[in-house]
This record gives sequence, structure tokens and C-alpha cells, in this order.
Amino acid sequence: MVISAIAAAVNLIYQITLLAALGASDVLDTFFLFRSLPFFLEQLANNYFIMVVFPGLVFSPAPLGTSLAKLARDRFVRVVVASYAVLLVVPLLFFPLFGGRYAGAAVDPFVPRLVVIASLTLVLNMFIVAWFNSRHQYLTGICGSLINVSTMLVVLVVLRPGLTMKGVTWSLLAGAIAQLCWLIARYVCGRSTHAGASTGDTRQGGTPHAIAMSALGSASSLMDRVATSWQTAGNVSIMKIGRQVIETVTNVVFGALTASSFTLQCEERRDEKAPESLLLGDCRVVAVLAGLLIVGLLSGFGRNVFALVFAHGRFGVDQTATFHLCVAWLSPLMLLIPVRHLLTYRFFSQRQYTLPLMAAGAGFAADAILKLSLLGLGLRGVAAANAIAVGLHVAILGATLPADVRARLMGVGVRFVVLVAASVFAAQSIDSLQPNAFGVPGLTVACAMFWVVTWALFRSTARQGMEALRMLLHRESQ
Repeated sequence: MVISAIAAAVNLIYQITLLAALGASDVLDTFFLFRSLPFFLEQLANNYFIMVVFPGLVFSPAPLGTSLAKLARDRFVRVVVASYAVLLVVPLLFFPLFGGRYAGAAVDPFVPRLVVIASLTLVLNMFIVAWFNSRHQYLTGICGSLINVSTMLVVLVVLRPGLTMKGVTWSLLAGAIAQLCWLIARYVCGRSTHAGASTGDTRQGGTPHAIAMSALGSASSLMDRVATSWQTAGNVSIMKIGRQVIETVTNVVFGALTASSFTLQCEERRDEKAPESLLLGDCRVVAVLAGLLIVGLLSGFGRNVFALVFAHGRFGVDQTATFHLCVAWLSPLMLLIPVRHLLTYRFFSQRQYTLPLMAAGAGFAADAILKLSLLGLGLRGVAAANAIAVGLHVAILGATLPADVRARLMGVGVRFVVLVAASVFAAQSIDSLQPNAFGVPGLTVACAMFWVVTWALFRSTARQGMEALRMLLHRESQ
């Protein structure tokens, strides 16, 4: 967890350096657009490795070379590699998909080809990491991610004085190659080749339904770039990095909790009431933590921190204000994404996959329609479409819960909205009286009010929520 958090922090520094060097401009937008299709293929391949290939590596141990040879005969992998080959041979396929203003852009064809090569290297790294994970050598993959982002940052800093889109692309490729060298060195020098699963639940989630759901999630991110590419220059970069900030915070804060919840629900599925009890406790914990994060983000303190962290170089104060506004519109995702994971894992723990896929499909359709309908609102429209679509996904999953559980979760949701709104209003009122205090007094009052009222409202069930959190932390420590 510590190394993963460090890697996330280094990646954030990389994004800040990138914004400071190029600003939210056509150059950075075009790079992210070049990254979009290869990144989509990366996500598809990674999800396939995790859900389909990984169980086979666990239960059928084989050397890395043999595993790679077997992977080369896999039909899905052949389709992915063929897609990369098409993009490598015909890089102009990127242009028609992303905004008419890029169709005639004078870009060196070597740049998209370099992006494709870097992405293909990352796919190879993902498989090798899956192979190490099947041997319970999880630290190797985590350290590899840290080496990747650290190398990208070093190359970017070295090239920053005259940074161009080609320099950003070289940093991406350098990070991928450095990670590959690390993985190869670990394999050559490593001694442990043991494989084996600790529980029979390792195969769970590796269904076509789960893979399709992951593909829909990746496609939603792709649609963000398609939609913002038709807007003002710089919107692609702001939306991409804003969504990455939200997802990074969500994964760091709630990742262990949601994953451990799935394990506990699998263990308790024989007791009909146990999964619902765990779900309620987890949702209360998520609501409290997400509420505090959102209050801090929307307060004057959050705006000042954004200006302090991001307003450097070519990414000026005005662009930072737009970036903060985009993240503010995306902030409901810090609550909705963990709750969506908890509800989805409840169905997966009971081996029910059809309904979660239908809910994901409905959310994806709503996302596409809303992004087209709200395109004229700029970043606010695209960000709001994300939040509404995930909210619809959560609502469909929640509608299938027992009536009493559904009513209690709706009560938590209503209290959450009221508390966040009141706390943010209190913070802004205090900030207006003390505008030069960096927003600390307003944030202090807002968080204190949020915590006290939350404890008062949830006092009858707070003990259950804390007990659920204690169980999850204990499980994670083991």
C-alpha cells in the first residue's frame, strides 16, 4: 500500500510537471488523444490478464517463457496485437475520431507510432506482472510501477526546457522500457517460482460479464476525450488529468476497503443477512470519508491548495481555476465509484453477473447520450454526464436490494447530500469573512460540523460501521 501510494504521488508530480511545461494546450491535447486508443487497448488487455489469464497462471504453473508462448496463441491477445499493428502502420486513423480541428494537424507521424510502441510494451509488462502476482510476488509489480512513473518524471524534467510532444512521448516509452528491464532482472535473479491459490475464489470475476463491464468503463474514459476534443483547446488535458486525480484519490482511499469487502462477502454468503450488514457498514464508512474529501475540495482551502499545487509555468491561474471547477463537478464520483464497487461485489459474491452487466450497459448508454446532449456546456457538461451516469448505474444496482436495506441506504444518501451542502455553505461563509486565511478556518468549521452531525445522525449504527472498518483493516493487514 505504501509503495502504491508513493507511485500515485510520483505520477501526480509527473502530471503537474507536464501541465507546467506545456499548459492545457493543443500540444498536450493531441498527445492525450494519441494515447486514448492505445490506452483503451491497454485496459482491455490488462482486464483480460487479471480475469482470465491470471487464474490459469495460478493453477497451472509454468516458466515465464512457456507462459508467453501460450499467450501468443490466445485469440483475444492476437486481436489486440493486430489492433496495435493497424495503428502502427496507419497512424492517421487517430485523427478522424477526435475533433475536426485535429484532422489537418501537422504532426510528425513518428509520434503516434512511438505512442503505440510504448503502449505495446506496457501490455507486455502487464502480463509479466500478472505472472509474478501468480507466484505471490506482488511487490515486484508494485515496484515496477514506481520505476515506470519515476523514469517518466526524470526524462520529462531533463527535456523540460525545450519540451515538445515528441519529448513527452519519449518519456512514456522510457518509463515502459525501464519497467520491462526491472521485471526481466527480477525474473533472471529471482528464486521463487511457486504458484498456488490461497482460496478457491481466485477464479471469481473472470467471466465474460465482468470483462464486458471493464470494457464499458474504459470506453467511458475514451468518450471523455472524444467529447472534449470538440471543445475549447485544453479541455482534453484538463478533463483527462481531472478524472485521473479523482480516480487516484478514490483508489488510494477506498481501494483496500472495497477489495476486502468483496472477500468478506464471499466468506459470509451462506448467511443471508451478513452481506447486507457488511454492505451497510461499508457504505457508511465510504459516505463519511468521501464527504470529508468533497467538503475539503469544494471549500476555499481546496481552491487555494489547487492553485498552490498546479498553478506553475504555462498552467496559469485561470486554467487552474477551470481545472478546479472540473474536479468539483467530478467530485461526486468519490462517493459513487466506491458504492458502485460495493454493490457490484455483492452480486459477484453471490455469483450473479447478468444484472451488474445490464446496469453497466444502461450507465454507459446514459453517459454517451448525456455527453452528446451537454456538449455545449463545456467541461461542466462532460463532468456532470460522468457523475449522472455512474449515479444511474448505482441506482439500478440499489433498486434490486431488499426493501429495508434500500431504504436505509437511501437515508444515508439523503443525509450525505444535506451534510455536504450545509458544510460547504458554512465553509464558504467563513471564507468570505476571512479571505486571506488560506481557507483553513472555513475548512475547520465545515469538517467539524460535518463530523459532529454525522456522528449524531449515525450514532445508532456508528458502532456497526466502525466494527466493519476494523474487520476490513484487520483482513488487509493479514
